[in-house]
Amino acid sequence: MLLFLLACVSIEGDAPGECTDGADNDANGFFDCRDPGCSGSPDCEEETDADTDADSDTDTDADADADADADTDTDTDTDTDGDGDGWASDDDCDDGNGEVHPDADEVCDEIDNDCDGAIDSEDESLVGATWYTTDADGDGAGVDPVQTCEPEDGWTQSADSDDDNAWVFPGATERCDGIQNDSDTSWTSSDEDDLAGTAWFVASDGTETDWTGTLAGAVEITQSGTLWVCPGQWTTWLEVSASDVVVRGAGETSILDADDNARVIAVQADDVTIRDLSLLNGDTNDESYGGGVYVQGYNGTILQDLLLQLNEGQRGGGLYAGDANLTLTRVVFESNEATDLGGGAFFSSSTATVDSCRFDSNITYDSGGGVMLYSGADVTFTDTEFETNEAPYGAGLNSMQSRLSLDRVSFDGHSGNNGAGLRLIGWTRAEITDSTFANNVVTSTGGGIYLDDSTSTLELTVTSTDFSDNRPSDGHFKDVGDYTWGSSASFTCDDDGCY
Repeated sequence: MLLFLLACVSIEGDAPGECTDGADNDANGFFDCRDPGCSGSPDCEEETDADTDADSDTDTDADADADADADTDTDTDTDTDGDGDGWASDDDCDDGNGEVHPDADEVCDEIDNDCDGAIDSEDESLVGATWYTTDADGDGAGVDPVQTCEPEDGWTQSADSDDDNAWVFPGATERCDGIQNDSDTSWTSSDEDDLAGTAWFVASDGTETDWTGTLAGAVEITQSGTLWVCPGQWTTWLEVSASDVVVRGAGETSILDADDNARVIAVQADDVTIRDLSLLNGDTNDESYGGGVYVQGYNGTILQDLLLQLNEGQRGGGLYAGDANLTLTRVVFESNEATDLGGGAFFSSSTATVDSCRFDSNITYDSGGGVMLYSGADVTFTDTEFETNEAPYGAGLNSMQSRLSLDRVSFDGHSGNNGAGLRLIGWTRAEITDSTFANNVVTSTGGGIYLDDSTSTLELTVTSTDFSDNRPSDGHFKDVGDYTWGSSASFTCDDDGCY
């Protein structure tokens, strides 16, 4: 009886069709095919197969979707680099221009080439736009670089290694000046050896002419430019009749020798520079002035790094300057001779600055063995030496009716009749500072300084100047007496004497 009842319950709970109705027919807490009573039911076997197929389909579909996604991603990476520059559109600010991307150089084209938001001159990474703002020597190359796409007038894209020398710039022709003119880093001074014995004239318009054969006898320079005289010796004498001319050598080995025929150089124009040369054996044959260099009535004459030696003239054996304006720097006057005044140099009614020069062993038979200042000359001497010059009056320097300033100037070893070191006569205004008078000897009076105001008022101011071994005295004022000043002397002289 009990078995019958269990069978009935099982049949009742597991009846076909009741395993798929969604109800817990036997109230045992399980539904449909999850109910143990439905085990083996045909309905449940069909559902299990369907589920398995569904799961399989689901997995297959998922794999397909993943594959599709992968394909889509791959296609996206390739397709969005439209200009083929290696940068996708998300990072490329212009995917239609292969020259524009984050790795590009910023250049002057009004485009943000490197995609950093800054354009042309606003971008600190700008390349290929370096301009040099300062060209002090006017040779087309400059210094002081800036990065800009909008240069100002006069700026250049050529870098200059020496902006104080117009003959030095990239690509310049090698000159006989002892320096590297172009940008060849392998340069040595021997690179100029093959220029010895040559001379070239470079006109102001850049035209170059070989003067190697021209520079002989009397030669006239009639146009602006630079005459380059390389190491060698030329028997020649020059007349410069054009303004803005430079006569330039390579130092004392570049020699212009007039061979006693005429002055070495006659300046007949404004703004003439003579430099880096030896000027020898000029001779006016006692008929005129300035055996080495003659300047009369012209301004802007520059004498620099010269040796003037063995030149002769009536006035100004080495140099004659009348009504002129001159600058002398590192000029040596040696063994020049004047038959009248100024063995080394003669300045009349001229203004001049004389810096770091030397007057040595020059001679005249009247006044101013080293230098003669005359008739309104106004000359400033700094860091200059006067040594062993000879003249009866003012063997070192003689000033008459002129102005002069001496700063760090030495007078040593002169001899004569009076004023062996310095002679001041007539209307003269003189200032002497930090200078030296030593070993100057005369046969009469005023070994160091001689003063004579008999024709007009004379004024002298001396500051911190040394006097030693001048004989017979450091100084003599005509009609006043002798003075011994000693070392580091400071005093003033006027018509009444020195005090």
